[in-house]
Amino acid sequence: MKKAKIGDYVRVHYLIRLEDRSIYSGTFGEGPVVFKIGECKDMQGLDDIIVGMFPNEFKSVRFDAKNMVGDYDPRLVFVVRREELPKNVDIKIGMFLQRVKSDGSKEYLRIVNMHDDLVMLDANHPLAGRNLIMDVLLLDINDNIEDLLENFRYEWFKEKVNNIEDFEEELKRYERRDDKKILICVSAFNRRKMTELCLSQIQRYKAKNCFLQVYNDHSNEYNNDFLKNYADEVIQLPLKMGIHNLRIYQLKRFLESDFDLLYFTDNDVLHDPEFIKVLNFLYELGNKELPVCIYNSRFHAKPENVIFFKNGVSLRKTAPGVSMLYDKNMAERIIRYIDKIGSFLNDISWDYRIIAYLDKPFITTDISYLEHFGAEGIHNADFERDRAINPTFYLKSIRQNIINFLVNGEYLDIKF
Repeated sequence: MKKAKIGDYVRVHYLIRLEDRSIYSGTFGEGPVVFKIGECKDMQGLDDIIVGMFPNEFKSVRFDAKNMVGDYDPRLVFVVRREELPKNVDIKIGMFLQRVKSDGSKEYLRIVNMHDDLVMLDANHPLAGRNLIMDVLLLDINDNIEDLLENFRYEWFKEKVNNIEDFEEELKRYERRDDKKILICVSAFNRRKMTELCLSQIQRYKAKNCFLQVYNDHSNEYNNDFLKNYADEVIQLPLKMGIHNLRIYQLKRFLESDFDLLYFTDNDVLHDPEFIKVLNFLYELGNKELPVCIYNSRFHAKPENVIFFKNGVSLRKTAPGVSMLYDKNMAERIIRYIDKIGSFLNDISWDYRIIAYLDKPFITTDISYLEHFGAEGIHNADFERDRAINPTFYLKSIRQNIINFLVNGEYLDIKF
């Protein structure tokens, strides 16, 4: 296997952390960087770490930040009067101000103290004089940069999508084949009414080749007997795991099963009746090589996350955990990385971490085939924050009735 050397092009994920393991910067969630070893000017020290590494290798290296940003210089700490700073900014200790220097470059000043009309500023780089940790995941090495860039790696997919007139029209003509056995994994914790709606709806619209497996994460609003009314199998977790360990547990069970595909979703979503057909269609559109997501949210539809979009189909660097479809090859790759890296990256969001391990973009659509009712969840204060962009007509038509039922207990005249 080829080792990385000076002059090679590489595709890399990295994190820069402080000694307490808090994250300063990195590429997880944004997509890997591609560069030529020996010419990495933006990240001093990264070249030295990568030389000698193999593809798919991980390293965590402790180093002195002075090699990257220099020593801490107390002469760069000074005091100014409040009137010299922008009057329209509500300044606070710890915040950064930007100043353009005489040579046109930008300088960032951190407010370290304030007293009356005096403000103490620090022009040192935030990492100056500190010891750091750099975590590096080398994904690939190549002599040709185009083979590593996302825009070139998926030319075959672009060509396929360019040849379809419109996603919805293609979907109408697509005849679903139930030859692939799909394991649907739902993690359930509390929110009884929403859970009942979610599971009963999946049961109604899943195909005969699908199996609904529900994991009870120690709910106190219902027991396993309640969940058994809606699931093909209920698994009581031996202890409260958290999403990281739970997903590993589910992936390993999937690899031991005879199912072909694994679909992750949650107990606070409702799917369109055609969601299984869409999952199958997108998986085949990606030549059975790319993971699939059928949820379009504003957090994942940002332009910087979109590699390619045409005819209602896109490739994205990120995907929400409420909708992820994998096959056995993808699951095996994820588990290999988890076993190799251990707990080093556990404080990175699970969604971002497994996308980095896969090193493949998700296929998704402009239309959302599920709606997220995530109010009272960890990241959602209400039903608006993470609602679907461009949901199907069916999902639009039931949304307000579902919310009225969940919030006010109003009669729900919807059949699942």
